[in-house]
This record gives sequence, C-alpha cells and structure tokens, in this order.
Amino acid sequence: RALCYTASCQEMSCSEQGECIETIGNYTCSCYPGFYGPECKYVRECGEFDLPQHMLVNCSHPLGNFSFNSKCSFHCTEGYRLHGPSELECLASGIWTKKAPQCVAVQCQHLEAPGKGSVDCVHPLAAFAYGSSCKFECQPGYRVKGFDTLHCSRSGQWTAPLPTCEAISCEPLESPIHGSVDCSLSSTALQYNATCSFRCAEGFMLRGADITRCTGLGQWTAPVPVCQAVQCQDLPTPNKVQVNCSHPFGTFRFQSVCSFTCNEEGLVLVGARVLQCLATGNWSAIPPECHAITCTPLLSPQNGTMTCIQPLGDASYKSTCQFICDEGFSLSGPERLDCTPSGHWTGSPPTCKAFDVYHNSETMRK
Repeated sequence: RALCYTASCQEMSCSEQGECIETIGNYTCSCYPGFYGPECKYVRECGEFDLPQHMLVNCSHPLGNFSFNSKCSFHCTEGYRLHGPSELECLASGIWTKKAPQCVAVQCQHLEAPGKGSVDCVHPLAAFAYGSSCKFECQPGYRVKGFDTLHCSRSGQWTAPLPTCEAISCEPLESPIHGSVDCSLSSTALQYNATCSFRCAEGFMLRGADITRCTGLGQWTAPVPVCQAVQCQDLPTPNKVQVNCSHPFGTFRFQSVCSFTCNEEGLVLVGARVLQCLATGNWSAIPPECHAITCTPLLSPQNGTMTCIQPLGDASYKSTCQFICDEGFSLSGPERLDCTPSGHWTGSPPTCKAFDVYHNSETMRK
C-alpha cells in the first residue's frame, strides 16, 4: 500500500545545477553535465594552459577559472603565426575541445646567393623566418643591383626582391678635341679595371691625366684631358715694326701666324716677313727688324768740301749733302744730293776742277 512521507527536495537542494530526486525521508541529486558533488556544487575544471613563448590568450570564465563553459581565444605576438585552433572551450568532461595551439615564427622564402655573388644571413629565431636578415655582396668587378640587405617581415615576405650582381661598367669616353683615346676593352664594354690612354695630335699637348681607369664604383679615376696647342714665346715688338697676328688655337700658340711691316717711310724690313708657331714650340724664324734705308756713303770731292744733314743716320734716307769747291776750282756736277727711299742719291757725286787760265783770259777779252 502507498506510503506517505514529507518531501525533502528544496529549491536550492542541488544548487540549481542538478535534478533533485526524492527518496524515502531524503533526496539525491542528479547533476547536470559539467557539475559534480552531492549537492552539485562543484564545476568540472579543465585546468590552466602552459602558454608557450610568444602566445597571448584572452579567456572568459562564466562558472569559474578554466572550468566548464570557459572559452579562450589565442593569438601570437608580431612575427609569429598560430599553429592550431584559435579558440578552445572547456567541456563538461573537464577536457578542452582540442589541444592548445603553438606560435611558430612566420617563414619567408629561402634565399640563395645570386650569380657572381654571396649571401650572409642572420637567423635570430629560425632559418629564413621573421627577424632574419640577409646581406648580399658581389665579386670584384660586379655590384649589387637592388637592395643589398633584405629582412624577413611579419607578413612572411622579404622587404625587397632578391638582388642580382651586374658587371660594373663606366660610361664610354669621348676623344679629346685634337686628340684620340685608346682603351684596353671595346668602347661599348668599359668594365671594371678597364684602362684608357689619351694622346694629342701634333702641335698639341695633354693637359690632365694621360691614363684613366674604371673603378669599382663605376667611375673613371680621371676626367677626359684637354689637348692644348703648344705655346711659343711671346713675340717682341721692335721699334718702328708693326705686327699683325692670327691665333687659331690661342695667343702665340701652335699655328699662330704673324706678319711684319715697317710703320715709317724710309725703313726697310730685315728678316722674315711672316713667322709661324711650329709644333716644336718654336717660331719658324727670328723676328725681323726695321732698318733705315741707306745710300752709298759719299766722300768730299777733291779740292772741295761736303756738308751733310743726316736726320736718320749716316748716309740714310732723307740725308742731304751740299758740295763747295775750294778757291780756284769750280764744281762739276750737282751742288746738292738727296738720299731717296730707293736707297740711291739723286745724282752722281760732283767733282772740283781747276779753272782754265787761258780759257778765262780769252773770255775776258771778248
């Protein structure tokens, strides 16, 4: 027959985390999943994580730290990526849904040395991983084209494309004006250590280096020199000489030509009329001079005297000579002679002749 007894289950008998079941004079608790204990007071715990290096976690604990219904999300510090699930949940069994993830360094592509070059890398975390840096160098005669140092970034990409080694070359050289250039290699491939020599045409001399070399910086050790015309001595301007010069390559330099004239009447040019500056740096002749035109010196006539005015010198142009005979003598010829621009006197020198006594007495009688 039926038994009657007082109910034992109360509202908080199982902590609201289980079902209260009546027994004779007592009760028992059937705990909901994730709870345990006589009164279902305890929550199943999954336990804390042993966080690896570079791991960051963000958790929510509605029922207790790292207990049933706790949820944790994971992410890694800069330069690392998550290997495993990004979120875990503590199950009613007290076990996390999956094994905790790991943080592994972001990986970049493996790099190799370029042709004619070498590479030196530093890997603080892992080979060719985030934080790795690689420096590139080229063999002599070559230079890095691109960036010589690359870094593995947090995105897993190198900071620049892989560089190459290109042959070092210098710009082609032009021949100097009035000169030529001769290079050890063809003018289209003036590579590292190529040398070029310069020379000038006859009558010109180098001003600058005669040899230049292509350096490892792709620059010549010296600029193209200048071919400068050979210098002759400045020409003096003698008295009463007029000089007229042409200078195609500079004052009194190679191929300069100077012509000379006398600037006064009665003067004659003695020497070369035209001088040229030669490739040796010497003039083709010594400078000429202007000398006064002279006539043949005159002598006083016998039994007479000669008086001369000579403004330009003895027996020179513009000289004038007058002749007088002694008493008893008469002048035969011109009384005066002038020295002309042609270098001749205006006549022949006169003579002094004795008077004819007989001729004179007959004349007087008549």
